[in-house]
Amino acid sequence: MTYNKDWVAKKLEADPNYHRRLHLKKKFKMTLEEFDRLVEAQNGVCVICGGVNKDRRLAVDHDRSCCPDQLKTCGECIRGLLCSNCNNGIGRFMESPELLSKAAEYLKSRRVKIK
Repeated sequence: MTYNKDWVAKKLEADPNYHRRLHLKKKFKMTLEEFDRLVEAQNGVCVICGGVNKDRRLAVDHDRSCCPDQLKTCGECIRGLLCSNCNNGIGRFMESPELLSKAAEYLKSRRVKIK
């Protein structure tokens, strides 16, 4: 497949959000308008911490166990929009509620004095 810079430039001139629309549709089966409605429903903040990404958009969080191709979603398992920290945190805990609960308990209960 030949990459046609002129064609892409025309697409971007007609729609500056062309790449964003394409990404959302391909990966999440979501339109930019659906994404924007979700941002509005969440008041523009992360569902978990209430924060925002300074230089990035909120990330679409989906249940990876739902879909065979874990890098893409069927579009039915979207949970919400998260900031980078919360999205990465959930991923690091392998989307396991049990591990996240254990981590929360650990944070609440552990204070070890080493001296």
